Formats: sequence, structure tokens, C-alpha cells
Amino acid sequence: MKNLNRYLREQRYLDINEIITEGRLQNMNDNEWLTSLYCGDRWYDHRGMYIQPVFDITQNFALYGIDADDLEEWKNKLKANKGISKFRQQKLKSGYAILSFHYDAEKDQERQDAINNEKSKEAEAAKKFEEEVKNADTTKYTTNAKHIQKMKDYFNKRSDPERLVKSIKDDDKLVARWIAAMKIDWPEAISCFAYEIAERKLLTKAEVVAYSEKYKADEEKVDDTDMKRLDKETKKISESWITKSLYKYFESLTDYEITWKEAFKNAKTQEGRAAMNRNGRAWTEGFIVTVKKGDKTMDITFDIVTNEGGGLYGYCMGYNVVSLKDFKQQFEYKIKNL
Repeated sequence: MKNLNRYLREQRYLDINEIITEGRLQNMNDNEWLTSLYCGDRWYDHRGMYIQPVFDITQNFALYGIDADDLEEWKNKLKANKGISKFRQQKLKSGYAILSFHYDAEKDQERQDAINNEKSKEAEAAKKFEEEVKNADTTKYTTNAKHIQKMKDYFNKRSDPERLVKSIKDDDKLVARWIAAMKIDWPEAISCFAYEIAERKLLTKAEVVAYSEKYKADEEKVDDTDMKRLDKETKKISESWITKSLYKYFESLTDYEITWKEAFKNAKTQEGRAAMNRNGRAWTEGFIVTVKKGDKTMDITFDIVTNEGGGLYGYCMGYNVVSLKDFKQQFEYKIKNL
């Protein structure tokens, strides 16, 4: 059950409030609890009233916005709470009043009863949901080798899972690709596809969890030796909006082995630094890649100038900031003699 609850919390496509309450009341601070009890729309609806912490030796909270004629009524309401005591009242010329009081959460029996009731409901809801997961039918949808290979190809291309999801209109294909993502263990795609499945109401929440538990099992995994798993630093380079295009370009140069020696450093070229000085919205990131072909290697230093207003300003390997197209031409000219 512990693992199931952790899994539920991790899935952004599951509305936890519909399944388990997750200790919502217990996690409220004192002011949130008092406000929900006396100023929210759960028990009362006094929208002009609010509770606020006060810094006083005796009182630690105050109820504002009370009609002066209702002062005693509100004092009695608060007094009924065993955690509230030591009142101080102040009537204002405007016809309103302020009621200050001391609140001790440990003496608030009403709060403890609500938390215990919430825990009971949480346990009951979690037990019911666990049964729904156990009894869920996981035979309606499946996948095949074609879908698995397609997802591997997308993974190796560093494709954006959110764009993939939007391009799939067929419901059966969407679920098949989701199952394939679980078989090859592609976390980002698993999350994006499952969210869309829930949005289209193709599976219930219990069925989503049941399918996940089934296809995330070790015996359901497939051979992933043809998938290029990236270390943390390379993954950042491949997915950053600054370097994503260059990463894909370097990957396309299959005759060369290109590794990122340095990334996301200060500007390395004179023109890269100058671009920042000329334009207050420009910021330059410096990089070094090592290009290898056979026994020969070459280090190439360049900058990417970003525009804080949005997007990229350009690329710089020498004395000019150029477009990506021109940068590719300059780069290929440098490495052609390797």
C-alpha cells in the first residue's frame, strides 16, 4: 500500500483529491485551519471576515471584519473551540470589531477529530482504490514490436514526448505507444502519454495504475541495448532549448565522434562577450566540443548568444554572430581535414 500511495502522488495525471485526501487537514498550518473553519465557505460564508496572526504576548490570532453587533455571538462561537481562549475585543468607529484570541492547536479537539476522520476516510479510499486496481482489466489494450521500435527510434532522436502525443489521434495507437514507452522505460513519454490517456478518458484511474504496474514489471521489459541512454550532463545538453538544435546536428555527423568537453560556461569568444556588452538583453554561453575521426582529434570552441526576450540570438565561432545555418557551414569547414 505504501508503494501504491507513493506512485499515486508521483502521477500528475491522477487527481489525488478524488482518490485519497493525503492528510490535507493535518498539513494545514494553524491560520489555514482557523480560516477554513470560521471564514471559509465550508461551514460559514462570511467573505468580509478574515483571520490573521498577530504578534502579542497573550493573543496570537485575530478575527477581523466582524459586525460590532455580532461580537458576542462570534466570541461564543470561538469559545466553543477548546483550543481558543484569552479573548480581547476592540470595537471600531466604522461599526466593525476585532476579536483577538489565543489559539493552541493541541487543545483543539475539533481539529483532532477532523484529522482522525480524514485519516479514516483516506485509509478507506486507498483500500477501495487498491481493490479497483487489482480487479482492473488490463487486456483491452496491448502493443507490438512495431510500436516498441518506433518509440525506441523517437527516444534515440531525443523527440519531445508532448509533441508526439499531440500528433496521435487514434486512441488505440496512443495506448499502444504508452505501453511501449513503459516496456522501454522512457519516463518522460510514460508521463505525457498517460496524462493524455486520462484526458481522453480511455482508462479509469485504477486501470491506468494497473497497466502501469503490469508493464513496468521486469518481465515485461524489452532489450534496450539499441537505445542511447544519456548521462545527466549530456541529457541536459540534449534537452536544453539553448543546445538542443546543435546536439541533433552533431548527432547527424555520423562520420565523426563528437563529445561535449565543456558546456554552459562563460563566453569564450571575444565577439560572444561583445554581444552582451552591445545588447543588454543578450547573454552568452560558452562551449567546447572535441571532434574525433580515426586517430585525429580537434577541440572547437564556440559561443551561443541567447536573447532574454525569447529565443536564440545566434552562434559564434570566430568574429561574427551568425545563424545556425552559417554556423554549420563554418563547423564543417573546420573539421573537413580531420
